[in-house]
Amino acid sequence: MPEQSSREEQQVGSAIEAPVPQVIRAGDRLLVIESGERVAAMFEAVALEPARQGAVFTARFAAGGDQVRVVALAPGRAALATAFTRGGGQP
Repeated sequence: MPEQSSREEQQVGSAIEAPVPQVIRAGDRLLVIESGERVAAMFEAVALEPARQGAVFTARFAAGGDQVRVVALAPGRAALATAFTRGGGQP
């Protein structure tokens, strides 16, 4: 029995240490979400660098060309980094 529990611990340990997947590549088109208590808005942008899920990275708005810091949520999806931290999430 001790051998089996040791194998299970190794499997659980390796699952915990699995890398977070990269969901954004430089050049990807994005939908950037900003949501507050009273309003929600979505903006089109282009990723300027790759990012893993939950990571902060730089994107450029399609309209106006301003560069902003955003948080990678999923492929093609991000949230404004300032809005994300205001809501109690991680930056």
